[in-house]
Amino acid sequence: MTKPSNLNQTQRILVSRSITFKPHLTPVRHKVLSRFALLNRLAGTGWGASMSTLRTSSLALVYPAAEYCSPVWSRSRNTKEVDVAINSALRTITACLKSTPRQYLPSLADIAAASVRRNAATLRLALKYALMEVFNNNLVCLKTRPRLKSQRPVCAIGD
Repeated sequence: MTKPSNLNQTQRILVSRSITFKPHLTPVRHKVLSRFALLNRLAGTGWGASMSTLRTSSLALVYPAAEYCSPVWSRSRNTKEVDVAINSALRTITACLKSTPRQYLPSLADIAAASVRRNAATLRLALKYALMEVFNNNLVCLKTRPRLKSQRPVCAIGD
């Protein structure tokens, strides 16, 4: 007899019963760190160490892995796991030390902050569905009881 699992996989996203997305974000962090290792190797070479090359490589390698399905898990309390890996990539791009405050890293690298990029992706998704007539006709946002911020539906983002 098999043991019941606390995890459910939907569209390549692991979801636990508590809806914290930690089982999904931990492998995402490992994937981002493995791609960051490639970026580190590129930064260590003489021919690929310019900031523009590292920035472009980071946008092509690190960010797509970090932002996959981000509208789903962007309001989870465990997003810091992915943010730490992204900040490591930003430190490599800008050649900043650990003592540099992390709120300055995105502006130094000329890349939007991870939270801003996740919110933009969520708003793009919400706008896409708001423009669909089928979604507008069948939309029912349940407001019977207050929900935690991380568990509110995307349609209730402005509330």
